Amino acid sequence: MRRKTIVATLVLVGMAAFLFTACYNRSPEARVGWIKDEITDRLELNADQQAMLDRIAEDVLQRGKQMHQGREEARATLMAELKKERMDRATIEELVARKRQQMDEMADYLIENALAFHET
Repeated sequence: MRRKTIVATLVLVGMAAFLFTACYNRSPEARVGWIKDEITDRLELNADQQAMLDRIAEDVLQRGKQMHQGREEARATLMAELKKERMDRATIEELVARKRQQMDEMADYLIENALAFHET
């Protein structure tokens, strides 16, 4: 039973990682650069808009790096839970809640900046 639980958990974690990385092997800088190039090409930005887009892109990269700083600690915590005879639900929920909070903060940031960018 314990082995099935561990295998099922690892499969779910692997699937989540696969989905969150969107199957790309490119670096975050390359992905942000590609998005920035697409926006620039499609919208024919003026100098002020390009500067604003550059600032937003740099902020997104920095926020992404901050989001990933705690990743190793979260992985270690998850692995420690997987090795236990009985996993602690509260610990897993806390890990998920922290990740959701980070993602919500990033989404709020992107929405606010998209709205501000659209007004220019």
